[in-house]
Amino acid sequence: PWIGVAEAALVLERLGSPLRPAAVVLTLNLGDDILELRQFAAPWLHLATWLDHDDALLAVVARHILLRVAERERLGDAMWRPLSEPIEDVAGLDAKLPWLVDPDRQPPRASDELLAVRSRAAFDANRGALADGALETLVARVIAMRDASRAIGARFGVVLLPARYQVDDVLWGAIAGNTPDDLRDLPRADLVQRLRAH
Repeated sequence: PWIGVAEAALVLERLGSPLRPAAVVLTLNLGDDILELRQFAAPWLHLATWLDHDDALLAVVARHILLRVAERERLGDAMWRPLSEPIEDVAGLDAKLPWLVDPDRQPPRASDELLAVRSRAAFDANRGALADGALETLVARVIAMRDASRAIGARFGVVLLPARYQVDDVLWGAIAGNTPDDLRDLPRADLVQRLRAH
């Protein structure tokens, strides 16, 4: 979760040559990859990379925990109230946040309100990326990953996942307002066209 294109490129840079994969497949999620590209540009990536020098995903885990805690506390979920107490050791962390060890024990995070807010942010970022150059930055990073993959003898592919608002009519209706329907899919179509041009 929350590993964007820049982080994926770092993984390829670190592990590509030692592992010599036959193929590298990059998954682009229009629900958050463009949004996070615009929100967490340098120098934040360098800080996250420094925190992750042992591949522990510390920055990712911390963001994940903070988002969940804020959402569940806002909803008044009693399960999350013990988090106001200090966590002293790994056993305490496992007792209070068991889904860090066992994802099947993870409670649902997003209320309808949070889902709408994040979807609107993703839509605004995706639409804005067409105008502010962020989409071109994303394409350049993907092409750089393709070239790095080919340099180590690996085939390269891209899987493009739609944002939830692009496939959920009810959610689109909640966030779109008077936005024309043709803008719903425009970022994906434009991204595909740009990638195919390379």
